[in-house]
Amino acid sequence: MTNVLYIICTSEKYIFSISQNNKIIKTNNRQIENNEKNVFIEGFLNILQQCHLNINDLKNIVISTNPQTYTGIRIVYSFLAGISFSLNIKVVEINLLNLYLGTIKKQFSDINDKYICILLNAKNNNFYTISQFNNTQILYGKYNLDYLKTEFVKYKNIFLFTEDEKIFSKSNCSFIKNFNDIELIDNICKISQKAIEDNLFIDFDDLNVEYL
Repeated sequence: MTNVLYIICTSEKYIFSISQNNKIIKTNNRQIENNEKNVFIEGFLNILQQCHLNINDLKNIVISTNPQTYTGIRIVYSFLAGISFSLNIKVVEINLLNLYLGTIKKQFSDINDKYICILLNAKNNNFYTISQFNNTQILYGKYNLDYLKTEFVKYKNIFLFTEDEKIFSKSNCSFIKNFNDIELIDNICKISQKAIEDNLFIDFDDLNVEYL
């Protein structure tokens, strides 16, 4: 039995899910509160308990961290680094922007002539951004608000996912509403299978991780 734990870190919550032999058996989430460290650890241990598993029953862990929160990234990496070193559980990371983009694209039967863009607020009118047009990547990285607005006037069929709709309300965009946990978990499960097969694991020795 191959058990894989998936963890998605959004700006509002942690999503936890367990698969057995590539089939999702349990998904839940924890809203992020003041003590983010405790919320994460409790959610991590809770889903294992619900599935009647111990940590050493896991073959791999797949994470997708939110670039908006340094604290969340530090908590996740430091906790998982300890597990990886002590129990030899390999960890894969899936970029959150790519995960959002792939999940949104599944909502369209045809993505031709569609400009699809994900924006996560990076403060000071900057946004972590990924965008595609006709399935070709256009933007990837951190971009200023003014630059993004000039970019959007080049396209007609713009579909935008952002938590800051008011800022872009005059940009002639169609806004994509939030997706549910199951959609995200289903997509990260499929994306990560190839990464695991190709041994694209995090090398925690190369990271500056401060243990909790």
